[in-house]
Amino acid sequence: MALADIATVAGIVSSVALTISLVYVALQVRQAERNQRGLMQQGRANRVTMDVMHIAEPHMASVWIQGLYKPETLAGEELERYLLMCRAAFISGEDSLLHYKAGLLDERAYRSFAAGARGQLSNSAGLRAAWVMLSPQFGAEFVAFMNEQLAQATPQSMPERSQHWAAAVKAAATRPG
Repeated sequence: MALADIATVAGIVSSVALTISLVYVALQVRQAERNQRGLMQQGRANRVTMDVMHIAEPHMASVWIQGLYKPETLAGEELERYLLMCRAAFISGEDSLLHYKAGLLDERAYRSFAAGARGQLSNSAGLRAAWVMLSPQFGAEFVAFMNEQLAQATPQSMPERSQHWAAAVKAAATRPG
């Protein structure tokens, strides 16, 4: 075999090895991206769960519930505590939107987040009022997002929510399994 033939074979082997290496690196990058998205979603879920559990504590829940369903009764320190809770929720929401815009939150998680925002805004005049008061503290993209959710929200009163709950409990009680 001539030196030129050996050089040709070596070039082919080198090209094949390079191709295999590039495919391997691409697979590793893809897996790293999946892992990163998974970690971001897990972190988001943990953050929201911890926030909700904190608000569910009795000393917090009374102010939160009053602010959601009887906002006109809030004054002084209770109003300030409620607005701080709302601000924390809005900051969490803005973080989710920024992660989505950066490609770190997938479409399903984003749609779930948007539906949750609309649902919360639908169920509470107090939350809608808090957004109006606090919105100047947030970035333009999040303000536009929240205003869109607010426009799509269908306000629901506490009695309507209670009636919906009673119907859901009745339906669940009659459903087999």
